[in-house]
Amino acid sequence: MYAQEPVQILIVDDHRDNLLALEALLSPLGHRILQAQSGCAALKVLLEEDVALMLLDVTMPDVDGYGVAELIRGRPANRDTPIIFITANPNSASAAFKGYSVGAVDYIFKPMSSDVLISKVNVFVDLYRRSRALRCQAEDLRRAHDALDLRVRERTEQLARTNQRLKAAIAQRRRGEAERAELLRREQSARREAERVNRMKDEFLATLSHELRTPLNAMLGWAQLLETGQLEPDRLQHAVGVIKNNAIAQKQLIEDILDVSRIVNGKMVLNVSSVDIGQIIGSALDALRPAAEAKRITITTDVPAVPETCGDRDRLQQIVWNLLSNAIKFTPRDGRVDVRAENLGADLRIVVSDNGRGIAPAFLPHIFDRFSQADSSVTRAHGGLGLGMAIVRHLVELHGGTVHAESEGENHGATFVVTLPIRAYEKPPDPPPPTPRQETQEEV
Repeated sequence: MYAQEPVQILIVDDHRDNLLALEALLSPLGHRILQAQSGCAALKVLLEEDVALMLLDVTMPDVDGYGVAELIRGRPANRDTPIIFITANPNSASAAFKGYSVGAVDYIFKPMSSDVLISKVNVFVDLYRRSRALRCQAEDLRRAHDALDLRVRERTEQLARTNQRLKAAIAQRRRGEAERAELLRREQSARREAERVNRMKDEFLATLSHELRTPLNAMLGWAQLLETGQLEPDRLQHAVGVIKNNAIAQKQLIEDILDVSRIVNGKMVLNVSSVDIGQIIGSALDALRPAAEAKRITITTDVPAVPETCGDRDRLQQIVWNLLSNAIKFTPRDGRVDVRAENLGADLRIVVSDNGRGIAPAFLPHIFDRFSQADSSVTRAHGGLGLGMAIVRHLVELHGGTVHAESEGENHGATFVVTLPIRAYEKPPDPPPPTPRQETQEEV
């Protein structure tokens, strides 16, 4: 049996007489009848009371029954409260459709039959009672479940304590197995790392041998031709130029190796002074313009006046030279290299971009690693030991700055961005003059 206690029914109509008439018809059912003469009043009642059913007049002056139904359905607590519309228009299909669309569950047409009204009210009251009974049963089940869950947890804890000693023994055995597995993993990892380092060493030595031998062979070949004394003046001048250029290339390789040695041993020292970044970029461009012209590469610059900063002039020029040289090296004929400087207030930024070979996404995170080359064939085609970008990163960091590379992938060009802090140069104080006692000691 479902509970037969009275429920609450809300009737909404803007006419007091209609409310009294409905209450008179429903009073024999023994339920508590709540009244409201507007949509706002109905919402206020719903905020305070739990109702089993609403009887809602469609025609009201301010907000009609459809609007009131939409407002009521907008409240999660009343989303499922049954609404029966009361209307004097029994033949309007569109009105009925609208009523159902806003949440009505039934219609009662005026003039209403008390039997029909009571019958429909009894149906929805019975549904409400059944629903409430189901909720009560669900609550009872939840309590029973909680009690059972508590007993299960207690039993589980007992089993856990009982099994603790067994687990400890198993854990001890597994720790021994894990230690052996970890030792094996470390040994395998160390072996792989040693093999990787060994491959890098072999590749670097092969590259170094190639890079040193190539200019040396060129110099030896032209030197042998010079020894013959049979070269024409124009060929003689060309031979001297080739020897000079290859000697410069070999000197640059050696300087890169020495720089890396200083970096590894922590002996890289900056000779700090006040520097003009614009002049440094201009000097690097002047030095590399012939290489760009040889490949018909267009270099565009946007270097406005930026504040002087504190830094090592030669090392800053080395940074810019390496970035420009790298861009020219990996940009094809008739390509383009852009150089610009930006004043960011507390920092200045140097950006070198090109439309050349680009950087593969997998290699981009390693572009500043020592001895790194995306492809060993690149080294053969373009030269270099893979040291330039590592030197750039270290020199930038020594100046308190950062550097990063950007590329959308191979054959989409690359951009290198250097950010340096703008700091005023503070000349170190002169050493104090010697005291008279010191002068006497020196004279003695």
